[in-house]
Amino acid sequence: MKNLVSLSLALPLLAIACGSGDTFVVDAGPPPAPDASPPASDASTGDVIAQPPPKPTYLALGDSIAFGYNKNHRTWLSNGTSVELPDQAAYAIGYPESLTKMVHDDAHVALDVADISCPGEAVGSLVTGAHVDDNDCWENRQKYALHYVYDHEDYDHRDGTEANKENYGSATSQLDWAQQLLADDPNHVKLITITAGANDALRYGGAACDWTRSLWDVACMVGGTIDAVLNEVQARWQLTLTAIATSGYTGPVVAVLYYSTGYKITDLPMRAGIKLLNAKIHDAAKAVLAVQPTLNLKFVESYDLFQAGSSAYGGDVCKAGLTMLMTAGPDKGTCDVHPSNEGEALLASAVWKSLTFSEQQAVIASGHPVQ
Repeated sequence: MKNLVSLSLALPLLAIACGSGDTFVVDAGPPPAPDASPPASDASTGDVIAQPPPKPTYLALGDSIAFGYNKNHRTWLSNGTSVELPDQAAYAIGYPESLTKMVHDDAHVALDVADISCPGEAVGSLVTGAHVDDNDCWENRQKYALHYVYDHEDYDHRDGTEANKENYGSATSQLDWAQQLLADDPNHVKLITITAGANDALRYGGAACDWTRSLWDVACMVGGTIDAVLNEVQARWQLTLTAIATSGYTGPVVAVLYYSTGYKITDLPMRAGIKLLNAKIHDAAKAVLAVQPTLNLKFVESYDLFQAGSSAYGGDVCKAGLTMLMTAGPDKGTCDVHPSNEGEALLASAVWKSLTFSEQQAVIASGHPVQ
């Protein structure tokens, strides 16, 4: 899928349908005039008083898919290894950044976004903040800044042994910070998105399980590892959704689920595993909605999106341009498992389309007009 449908925004915009089926959005008029109020100043000195950054109206939680991790942005060494670069976030375009760019370009509005996602974050560590529950989010956070550096109060009491990992991590988890943000004024936030769960499988599969290829592994099924891990994923998703539901927030919560890295016959094990993982997240949602029926929860079924997007390429998501093509290193010419910019844009468009007209308007109204 080389041409994405342009984002149709809930503004008085004129949409012109073309014969190709693509939709182009045409501006129906200039944006509202920006607030011209002068900055606050000290009456005695005339000095401008530093203003706190605006509170975000879009909160993005999750892992490397939400972060938009770009494996190409690193220094490759002659021995085939590589070193992370400290400005990774400047090159990582996750679906939250893609969505806000669409809104900026089509509606001339800049959104205040807190994308606090972290590559390697599991839904376990999203809840607890503990390094023992993540898949190297802590290490990644030490190598480069996140898109939005929240007050996670990293602490490190390592003695150099794997056994002591539980003694370091983040004192403030993603969920902790989200709850703090929502506590003061829950409905100042107009959109929450979440992607988490795959890193739990990667972290806890153990040596006997080939989680990197598939959740459908006979050794894991016999040993009960799949059930244990996926049940934990469900439990942590339930905690996350319950915390949001009981915070007073009434806006949309969009769960962006997982895609398969291929849809060919040879990809059946991976496809089955991703379906199991997504099903557990759906099970968590059902359990929470039974108790918290007012939770405004929506889903982006990434599995179906990438399957449809790669259908013209025989189910090859790499050839379809939906996953990140490696441009250097030993894997040059193949695709990394993370979405390409086009894949992230596809997810962003689906997030937007999941919102109602009034929810789209509320998101746009929460932003700042730009020329």
